[in-house]
Amino acid sequence: PPIFAVNATVPRSVAEAEVRDRDIIFFEGRAGRDAAGARDRMQLGALYLSRARSTGSHSDLLAAEWWARESIRRRSARNGAALVVLASSLMAQHRFREARGAALALVRGDPDRAAYRAMLGEIDLEIGDYRSADTLFRAIPATGDALTLGPRLARWHELHGRSGEARRFLARALDAAGRRKEMPTEQLAWLRLRLGELAARSGHAREAASHFAAGLTLVPHDHRLLAAQARLEYAHGRQSRALYWAERALAQSLEPSMLALLARIHLELGDAVAAADYTRAFDVAVADQQSGFHRDWSLFQLDHGGDVGVALTRATTETAKRRDVHGLDILAWALFRSGRHSEAAKVSEQ
Repeated sequence: PPIFAVNATVPRSVAEAEVRDRDIIFFEGRAGRDAAGARDRMQLGALYLSRARSTGSHSDLLAAEWWARESIRRRSARNGAALVVLASSLMAQHRFREARGAALALVRGDPDRAAYRAMLGEIDLEIGDYRSADTLFRAIPATGDALTLGPRLARWHELHGRSGEARRFLARALDAAGRRKEMPTEQLAWLRLRLGELAARSGHAREAASHFAAGLTLVPHDHRLLAAQARLEYAHGRQSRALYWAERALAQSLEPSMLALLARIHLELGDAVAAADYTRAFDVAVADQQSGFHRDWSLFQLDHGGDVGVALTRATTETAKRRDVHGLDILAWALFRSGRHSEAAKVSEQ
């Protein structure tokens, strides 16, 4: 439970964020006084990870990783919670190979825990080891913890084209979350985001908009929901509304994908100056991403006649380590734009 009471005079999501910030200060003080304490350091990692997810802060992700490693350094045995934070922070930085090492340690330490195997399966999906992911997910009981397992099982089902099953698992997770009294609003909003994105990809725009609106009612300034609404508006040709939502998302977090979207829209509206400004900002934002390869940048370059050579080099480098379907798609597009059509066709088949 929170160290400090929630302030009832402000929206719940804002009050929860204030509690989290105060908890960070509290646990940092305790960690400073106890050089051997592993649990406080794990708790700090979890708090920084939570804040990173809500704000998009890369420095908070790095802090989450650092505190998790400090916790593990002090207690390597029976410290699964710190390994979960470490794996999650590495995944958020797109350092999937390192994250897989942490997830493997979790599974080896407790092979019967379905949540650990599901995390490993999700990482295998990210790196493109679909055979391993399938083996892991098929062994997970569908009747397990809906909140812990549901979103990861949903991701696996959707990737295989089973959108109905994916929706069922996400809906079960949302229902389970709604019945827990202490469930943070950010978690509820994130599940609305997942359901909305699934609906949007399945061609159900009204359902998607309904989920995004419900999420924003819970957390009005959630940059992920604002960005998702912007993408939905753009996909349906409503450029002015997409601009509105993208600018709102950008005001909350410097998300490169929104800079790319704004550049695209201004190009289509004939405002070359604004498009160039957003493109430059996009280039700078991506260059500053310490997680390395940024797929939105490559897609933007390939779609709009940008630096195809750099995009191809990055795609080639990344797919040497991470051969998931989305990375191969970008590589095929880069090869095609480079005039290497036969190679592009082979990668497309893969």
